[in-house]
Amino acid sequence: MKRRFLLVLTLLFIVSLGFVAYLKRYQLAAKLWHWRYGYRTTVGNYEVPVSEHWLIFDRYNGTLTLMNTAFRLPRDGKFHAPATITVSPLHGAFGMDRLNFWLSLRRQWFEQEQIKSLEEKQLSIGDAATICIGGSELRDVIVGHGHREFDSDLISLECRSTDNLDILFVGEPSDVQSFYSFVAQIRRTPATAN
Repeated sequence: MKRRFLLVLTLLFIVSLGFVAYLKRYQLAAKLWHWRYGYRTTVGNYEVPVSEHWLIFDRYNGTLTLMNTAFRLPRDGKFHAPATITVSPLHGAFGMDRLNFWLSLRRQWFEQEQIKSLEEKQLSIGDAATICIGGSELRDVIVGHGHREFDSDLISLECRSTDNLDILFVGEPSDVQSFYSFVAQIRRTPATAN
């Protein structure tokens, strides 16, 4: 009888460990990635920071997607998601004229879709001008297409630089400042710096 009890107790312990490991799989994967590679990686000609709780979720054709694994789901009845950042090198330099043209097209699109909360910020990555624009377009577009039950504070921002880099952010308003800090830490690799 005692052996059976110990066997059942051991099985319950193993199942509990497996359950916890499954729930924390992304956090564990992030810890393993950082242990193996550190806190930076390269995308095209850029060195990109990978903060402690962030995991490289996808890497495809030179594009890198990171996900914040420290996300805690609030209990307010709204749709929430962990912050994600996608970094993609573009082909050829964008130039200031093309960057301004892109910005005017994005502004027109926001106006056409009647998106109210608009975030716009000018940054720099090294000596390259970078412009970020976005807002609550995910929510506004979905609600504008008849899905009134969709309630979310998610923000998306798209950033373009004059030096061929595209960055897309999707996350909560509380994540925006850390996203801008992330962008400020991106550096050209020494071999390609001008």
